[in-house]
Amino acid sequence: MSYYKVSVYRKPFLFQKGGRYDGYPLRTSAGGKYLGGYSDHLPVYIVLVKEV
Repeated sequence: MSYYKVSVYRKPFLFQKGGRYDGYPLRTSAGGKYLGGYSDHLPVYIVLVKEV
């Protein structure tokens, strides 16, 4: 198995739509208030390949 690439998972549902923070990651909470988002950082993933 070997490394192929690493990438940032950037799907539209992970971003704030509208308002002051339009385009920012949709946060789980801010100022003690639950916002229903996923995180304040985008997830990353690694792709590995295996020779057959």
